Amino acid sequence: MEQLKTRQQVAVEIGVSRKTLYKWLKKWNVELSSRLLCPNSQKLIKEKIFLEVSQNVPLSPIENLD
Repeated sequence: MEQLKTRQQVAVEIGVSRKTLYKWLKKWNVELSSRLLCPNSQKLIKEKIFLEVSQNVPLSPIENLD
């Protein structure tokens, strides 16, 4: 059974930094209300990554967010 995880833990699981994960979430317009990610939110993030990889879309985070 999956448990609540921090964004840092999810980032480590998928092999990116926390900062990169935050940039991807912003790019995908994913807003998460809690600091801890429920299993559904974890699944959403992993599905987004799988979708981009399977469509050959570059995963590089957006640059110059300011």
